[in-house]
Amino acid sequence: MSHLFKKILLPLIIIIVLTGGIYFLWPNQIEPPRIDSVKVESDRELPVKVEHLKAMDTLIVKNIHGKFIINKSKDGTEWNLKFPQKAPVDEKIMQTLVAKLGGRKFTEIISSDPALFKKYKLTPRDAVRVTLKQGDNILADFYLGKSRKYTLVRKVNSNNIWNYRGHLRQFFVKDVIGWLDNHLVPHKTKEIKQITWLNGAGEKLFSFKREKKTGKIIPVFGKIPEDFYPAAVTRKLVKLLRLRIARINNNKGMETKYFSKPQGSIALLLHNNEKLKLTFGKKEGKYVSVKTSYFDWFPMIVAHYIDKVLVDSEAQITNPRVFVIDKENLKEVEAKCNGLLVKFTATGKDKFEVTEKNMDLVVARSRILEFLSKLEKGRFLSSRVLSTGSLTHKPGLEKSADYLKIVDKKGKTTIIRFGKTFKSKIGNLKWRYVDVSTRPRRVFKVDNRRARWFCRSKERWKLEIDDMEHADLAKIKTEGNKKNVSK
Repeated sequence: MSHLFKKILLPLIIIIVLTGGIYFLWPNQIEPPRIDSVKVESDRELPVKVEHLKAMDTLIVKNIHGKFIINKSKDGTEWNLKFPQKAPVDEKIMQTLVAKLGGRKFTEIISSDPALFKKYKLTPRDAVRVTLKQGDNILADFYLGKSRKYTLVRKVNSNNIWNYRGHLRQFFVKDVIGWLDNHLVPHKTKEIKQITWLNGAGEKLFSFKREKKTGKIIPVFGKIPEDFYPAAVTRKLVKLLRLRIARINNNKGMETKYFSKPQGSIALLLHNNEKLKLTFGKKEGKYVSVKTSYFDWFPMIVAHYIDKVLVDSEAQITNPRVFVIDKENLKEVEAKCNGLLVKFTATGKDKFEVTEKNMDLVVARSRILEFLSKLEKGRFLSSRVLSTGSLTHKPGLEKSADYLKIVDKKGKTTIIRFGKTFKSKIGNLKWRYVDVSTRPRRVFKVDNRRARWFCRSKERWKLEIDDMEHADLAKIKTEGNKKNVSK
């Protein structure tokens, strides 16, 4: 029996195990062909090689979204989409593309049977076609077929089907936006020398220079307010450079409609003296078309970002912080919000005496410290600063409005009032108008969630039993637990 096992059964078991292993290790997307059905051609060169990637200056991709031609710039520093649009290509995409194609992931030829082409999406109609060129010379030309854990690849004019380990086809299935460096302005902050804002009629409102080394903002044109805040200009610029193209508008015939009454414009001057002007058109649904010399088409951005980058009044280049305190100089705070009155006085470093409150409220020291910490760190921020004369709503900032009264050790009193709550046009957000006695010409639009940090309800002031701040409460809780245990 043992002789029979060694001579017949053991070799048979080994063959079964090896065959099963080969089957289960075969890529999920293709059935292993019969050995006798595979007639491999003599051309066994890889579909694409590292030297092809180094030499190429043109990439052509055909996928379900159309044909895309990408060229390397003459100095070899960047890639640009040439067709169907003219625009810079995302550098990271090209780096990833080269890394994927240049890796040693082509494993073997698994078939050369043309009958498999349609099944595995390797026909000219079903495949994604990728062509690498250097000038007019074709370096590599291949089809990408089915792709999951493996991608099936076939060179054009060859029957050999290669295995490539990993996803590959999906990376090449992009529309125009997918290939682009989709920043509206493909520059970095340090490249900007000057920024100018114009109104809808094309009249210059404000212009600022930005020092290259220090980033210091210097006004060069416009009526600069007393409470001018240079950081507001920098923030507007940074947000502009972060704007992403959401859609593409190819309809040049609509230019008059979109830009007959634009919302405003921004002109940029770069340190290399290159100029760029962006004109923001009418809102169309959720989007706004932008006219720029960088593109032959109109990039479209999400409409609610416009307020974050345009400047239409001097109020928008002022400090967006409603109020900041110096906690060490604080004497007294009185807060009347939501029908609740809380008043406390500083008695030492991080020590306070509550001098007035609702009868049933125990004010937590930790809540006072949290409240003052947010004020001290400048967290009382607005999303937009307005001039009092530009209000379109009744703000609800009457004398009866909720308020904070803050008194410092020199006796200086600041009053902050909280107006009505309004619903935003975007989503379920809400906001409030807020004003402050130290800046009488300004009104601040504050997100209601942030406003609630300062105009507090009872829940945000009161001491919870879990705070364990006061010995009395701690003792009560401990004794209560002991009684429950004894029971």
